[in-house]
Amino acid sequence: MTEKSQALNTSIAAGLNYILSRQAEEGAWTEWTLPPGSSSTWTTAYVGYMLRNLPLKPAAIAARRIEKAVHWLTGHALPDCAWGYNEWVGSDADSTAYAILFLTSVDQSVPDTAYAALADWQCADGGMTTYLPMVEPHAWNISHPDVTPIVLQAMLTHSTPDQAALQRGIEFVLGQRSLGGLWNSFWWDSCLYATAANLSLMQTMGFKMTSCIALTQIKPANAFESALLISSLLSVQCDDFPVLINDLVDQLIKQQQPDGSWNTAPILRITRRDCYAPWIATDAGPLYAETHRLFTTATVLHALSQVHNAFRI
Repeated sequence: MTEKSQALNTSIAAGLNYILSRQAEEGAWTEWTLPPGSSSTWTTAYVGYMLRNLPLKPAAIAARRIEKAVHWLTGHALPDCAWGYNEWVGSDADSTAYAILFLTSVDQSVPDTAYAALADWQCADGGMTTYLPMVEPHAWNISHPDVTPIVLQAMLTHSTPDQAALQRGIEFVLGQRSLGGLWNSFWWDSCLYATAANLSLMQTMGFKMTSCIALTQIKPANAFESALLISSLLSVQCDDFPVLINDLVDQLIKQQQPDGSWNTAPILRITRRDCYAPWIATDAGPLYAETHRLFTTATVLHALSQVHNAFRI
C-alpha cells in the first residue's frame, strides 16, 4: 500500500469513526439548530445515504449501525408516508427523496405510497418544489434546482418510474444549467451543492457530460465545497481532472480534525420566502453552520470514498 493510499484509508476510517460516534443509540443522527428546531429525519437520511460508497473494510464496520439507522428512519415516516426536516415541520420533497435513496441503497423496500408522494411535488415546469403551498404560494413552493435532481434520483430507484415525470424533470434540469456548466442552489450558499447533485443525476441517467471549465476555476471556501467539487469532477469526463482531484484530496486530509471530523462553515441558507433567485440576491436569508459537523463530514467522507473506488486506491 502506498503512502498516498494509506493516508486516504486512514482519513476515511477516522471520518467514519466520528460519524458513528455522533449516532444516537436508537440509530438516528441529529443536526442543525434552526428556527424549527433540530433535524433527525432529514439528517439521518442524508448521512446514511452519504455512507453508501464506503470501501469494504469501513463498510463492514458501519453495517450494523446503518441497519439501526434504517430501522429508525422507517419507523419515523410521517402519516402521509413521507419524511420531513423533523416531525413538526411536515413532509418535504428533499427529506423524502433522501430517505428513499438511503433505504434503497441498502436494499430496504420502500412503499409505493412514498414514491407517489414524490409526484405531488412536481411543478408545471417539470422541476420539484420543496414544500407544497399551504395558503399563499411563495418562493419555497417553486421548482428548486438543488432539490429536483435528488427527487429524480429517488424516482429512478422505483421498479417502474413515471417516465413522463422523469422526462419533464430532466428537461427542467437541463434548462437550469448555466452557460458555464453549473447549477444554482436555492437552499445552500454554494452552487456546488446543486452542481454535484445534477451531475450525479446526469451520470445515473447515462448522459456523458464533457469537460466543464467552470469547475476548474472554483476555489472551494471550505471542506464542504471541496468535497462537492470532487464529486462534481468525478461525474465529468476530462483527462485533466485527476490532478485537481488529487490536490483537493490532499487538502481535505490535511484539514481533518483530530476527532476525525471536518470543520463546518455557514453553508445552509433559510431562503426568504419572497426571494425567488437567492443566488443573485444580496440578502437572500440567514446562513447556518452545523452544530455537530455531520453534513460536512459525511459529504467529505462520501467524496473520499468515491476517489478510493474510482482510482482503486
